[in-house]
Amino acid sequence: MYEKLIGNIIKYQLIDPGDDILIGLSGGADSVALFYGLLKYQKECSFSLRCVHLNHDLRIEAKEEEEFCRRLCEFHGITFYSETSSMEEYSLQKSLSLEEAGRELRKIIYQKYSKPQTKIALGHHQDDQIETILMNFLRGTGPEGLTGMEIKGNHIIRPLLHHSKKEILDFLDHKNYMYCIDDSNYDNRFRRNKIRNELIPFLEKEFNPQIKKAILRLEQIQRLESEYLTRISEKPYTDLMEIYDETGILSDELLRQDKAIQRRILIRWLLEKLQLSDINYHLIQSIFDLYLKDVSKSYEEQGLTFIKTYNGIYVKKNKTKKEKALQKFIPGKRNIFHDISVISDILSIDEYNGIDKKNRIFFDSAILKQDLVLRSRKKGDIFQPFGMDGTKKLKDFFIDEKIPKYLRDDIPLLADEKVIYAVIGHRRGSAYPVTKKTKEVLMIERL
Repeated sequence: MYEKLIGNIIKYQLIDPGDDILIGLSGGADSVALFYGLLKYQKECSFSLRCVHLNHDLRIEAKEEEEFCRRLCEFHGITFYSETSSMEEYSLQKSLSLEEAGRELRKIIYQKYSKPQTKIALGHHQDDQIETILMNFLRGTGPEGLTGMEIKGNHIIRPLLHHSKKEILDFLDHKNYMYCIDDSNYDNRFRRNKIRNELIPFLEKEFNPQIKKAILRLEQIQRLESEYLTRISEKPYTDLMEIYDETGILSDELLRQDKAIQRRILIRWLLEKLQLSDINYHLIQSIFDLYLKDVSKSYEEQGLTFIKTYNGIYVKKNKTKKEKALQKFIPGKRNIFHDISVISDILSIDEYNGIDKKNRIFFDSAILKQDLVLRSRKKGDIFQPFGMDGTKKLKDFFIDEKIPKYLRDDIPLLADEKVIYAVIGHRRGSAYPVTKKTKEVLMIERL
């Protein structure tokens, strides 16, 4: 097993000299085999090795397994971290299944003990890959789900991914290495266990004795095709993201692509730009359906609102109860209002260049005598734009400026109890202009 392990590490460039490797050590056969394999390889390729264990506080044996991992690391001089976190409590707090709760808790502890360049080594193996593909298939996955787990990606490496469970157990038995047996692996209330203990044996007996090999062939074929589609979608994705980064809109140019490419671009956008983790068929189809609806129609999912615009889809984060519709304006500091950064500075008249821009405006510093706040619009607001005689309804100003409805609630207004002094990022008002008598200037800029 060791020679195969090292061959895969070299082939896929999983570990380089000087790397910091953090093993997720449960004490079970897979992680213990990985521990011994990397411990031996450390003598051939100089890298640091640390281990972290999460006690899920789910079983009586959990504390014994934690102590086993601690003693194993201490005996071999490997840095060891452990934490206890109740999987049951976390699942109730977050409305997750026990499996999902355990997965999230492990991610949290891995991140806690990771350095910026740490590689997290996990003991997933070939049989885990088969189970994952079947789980994805039964859930109704797209083509990407049939590629299963990657051997390398996002600071995670899986050196045992091409090893079968039998190879791992044979290795441990041959070396007389001790490991823990987790009885919960036989609890078929967990979906993965039910697939492992019931579905796969049933498929082997009733349909195909070589079902595991067949699934792995499917994974290899699908991975090659997926990599090809990723390559040919790179340029259209880059072009669309240039528009998105500038406007916040996923342009309807997306619909000009081949349907297979459309879907791939959309998924990548959801992952990379919106950082969503639960990407499912319903979400993807709902967004595509939204492209075909009237302007201002919307769809909410996972704390976001997707809004149809004249030329694509705009996304805004749903407000939480903690977000304020009004906050004090603090000059000289960065003010954050609904995820919009507003900075300001006091300039001498000599530093003032006399040019207002859309995102940068200037006032006589005497404005600071007012009790200034940043707030959202209110019904009945009026505003006197700079250079205009008289006032107008703020609603009419937004219409004249062609500011979409879905953006208006998030635009910060610089105001006091009676007057709106600026629509930040769009126009300053007429009060407190910079004149020949001005000695100091207040500069306000929306970033």
